[in-house]
Amino acid sequence: RKVLGESAWSSLAAPTSAVPFAALLLGRARWPMDRVTVVGAVLGLLTAVLLLFYGHVWLFGRDPLAML
Repeated sequence: RKVLGESAWSSLAAPTSAVPFAALLLGRARWPMDRVTVVGAVLGLLTAVLLLFYGHVWLFGRDPLAML
């Protein structure tokens, strides 16, 4: 604030939130839909699902879904 000034700071801080994803849910920010972000999100989700169902047993010898 001190370096940028109040008006510049306000315009930068408006689409943000201290709570994760709150600005997206409240409509103050938009989710980036460029190719890199979409591909990264899909690959990240795929990796998480594969690790949950197969990788955990392979790495640690325990099924994390067996407790459910």
